[in-house]
Amino acid sequence: MATAGNGCPHERRLRHPAAQVLKAIADQAEVGFSGAKYGDAVRKAEEAARLIKDKGDEMSPAEFQKLNGLLASYRNDPLFQEKFATELGPKGTLEFWADLSSPDTTKDLTRTQLNQLGEFQKNLGHVLGGATQSDSPAMRQWENDMVRLAGERYNTRHGDVYGFQIMSNLMRTGDYDDQFLNKYGNALVAKEKEMRLPDRYWNMQPKPKTNFIGDEEFGRDPMTGFLTALANSPDASTDFFNAKEPQDNAQWVLKDRPYFDDSPLDDGPNEAKDAAGKAMFAAVSGVTDPTGPGARFEEHTPEQREAMKRSLAILAGTGNDFPPEMRDSMAYAMGNHGDWVHQAMSSPLVKQELDAGQLMEVSKQISRNRDDYQTLTQVMHEPIVADIVTEKAHPEDSLDRAGRTIGVLEEARYQATNTDRVGHTVLHHAACPVAVVPHNA
Repeated sequence: MATAGNGCPHERRLRHPAAQVLKAIADQAEVGFSGAKYGDAVRKAEEAARLIKDKGDEMSPAEFQKLNGLLASYRNDPLFQEKFATELGPKGTLEFWADLSSPDTTKDLTRTQLNQLGEFQKNLGHVLGGATQSDSPAMRQWENDMVRLAGERYNTRHGDVYGFQIMSNLMRTGDYDDQFLNKYGNALVAKEKEMRLPDRYWNMQPKPKTNFIGDEEFGRDPMTGFLTALANSPDASTDFFNAKEPQDNAQWVLKDRPYFDDSPLDDGPNEAKDAAGKAMFAAVSGVTDPTGPGARFEEHTPEQREAMKRSLAILAGTGNDFPPEMRDSMAYAMGNHGDWVHQAMSSPLVKQELDAGQLMEVSKQISRNRDDYQTLTQVMHEPIVADIVTEKAHPEDSLDRAGRTIGVLEEARYQATNTDRVGHTVLHHAACPVAVVPHNA
């Protein structure tokens, strides 16, 4: 018999999950929920976290498949996301991925499930990213702890790996909170500058493979995954590229950083530099896809304009060391800010928001690749046409400006392909034989 006031044991067990659900919901300051399966999400999150904590990389293939199924089924559920992340904890997350990445697990899990690890990595990234969107005290603590623990080294049976290398690979997918991304990014850049030659540390031997999404990279360069996350979060990217304290992030990732090859075969572009270019475009444009709708001629914030000015100046300063992997991203960035670029190119003797000399240098470097040069000319066609269409008072002026801008682009291509004229800058190009015809003409 249950004593008065205490309730029966069955009643207490039934109330316990409900209390967890209510507390989890109450802890959410900014994220709301819909639906009635809150208790199920909490139980499933606890089940998934417990499986990792109890078994780790020694779980059976069947258990791993069950875990992957749970993450896939609930990866967009905010309640599951936070409960899973806080239950597993930052250190537990890092240690699990470090062990799972080691190819000599006791039960040979990595080899038997190798074809599933990429999807598992994506699902885990989605869950953790969604969890960071929570404004609960528990998740704020989780984020702070993760940033702190990312700078530490973790031992696996195959070799050591830094927390930054682990967590950055889990950032390749998912929607991570902007503030967390910037705290993490600032810490990552600071760590690399402290290392002085970070490539020597990230690429130390022996080391496990920590990325299973695709087969182009081992996942040893933490900048690749982090910059991929920034490219998916334009507001965070804008903040990152404008930050000058505690260090100048844009200067580091666009120019100063010693990048290294992280691919199985040294036969293609550097993935980290490519990710830096994509993150830069997101920072200056506010969008993730340069070819998607709204990628051009949208209103820019002052912060996006500032990121464009800073990125242009830094990349212009690289001269002939301009990273080839960033040519297409900068071409799209110039098209995204086509109004500014057109003004500066067509009136180089008048002070403009963008520096005409820097635009000439960057255009020259972009033009070293035929496809990227074509991209640049195509994206600049739109602001030129827009100027012609909107100029009513003096149509001849817009045609003159069009000729000057096209002349600059032509000269940039000429300089890129004729080394004897490198250093010559065109300031006047009043006429141009290329006709610019509006689409609706």
